Amino acid sequence: MAALRGGRALDAEKSLNLAAGMVLERGSLLLTADVFRIDLRDRLGVTQLFALAPDEVDQLLAEGITSAANLANFRFFANDFETRTEGVDLVASWQPEAWAYGGSYLLDLEAAVRLDASTRLVIGGRNALDGAADLNPNPTVIGNLYSTRAPFDTNGGFYYARLQYRWGGG
Repeated sequence: MAALRGGRALDAEKSLNLAAGMVLERGSLLLTADVFRIDLRDRLGVTQLFALAPDEVDQLLAEGITSAANLANFRFFANDFETRTEGVDLVASWQPEAWAYGGSYLLDLEAAVRLDASTRLVIGGRNALDGAADLNPNPTVIGNLYSTRAPFDTNGGFYYARLQYRWGGG
């Protein structure tokens, strides 16, 4: 069917990728710069929508393509266009010493069971592994034993059970 509208066998897309970058690191300052260019030829795309004429349907049926009887419109893949993508990525990051906390994992869990049409039992835990924040490296200067920016509080894990009831059912 694609041949009726100029379709040909598909080719693999071809690309040429060029990139260069550099990194500058000074203490807790990190700067990166990347320049790139990507040329893509024979890029795959979908053609416009084509309609079959009655004589074309008859021709396809004669060739043994029985699905043509139920086909009014079609489109197909083609190596249709070329693209060029180019750009520059600049990234800067800085972590002051006073902020110098390590990574931590935080796991929150919650499970719910429907007891009937209006009642659910929910059991869960925030900070379920009872993780603790890093100690503040300078508590006398900042005024806190733990960071106030930690994603979990300083009390450790919090576990709960909740019974939910919806008046009127559902």
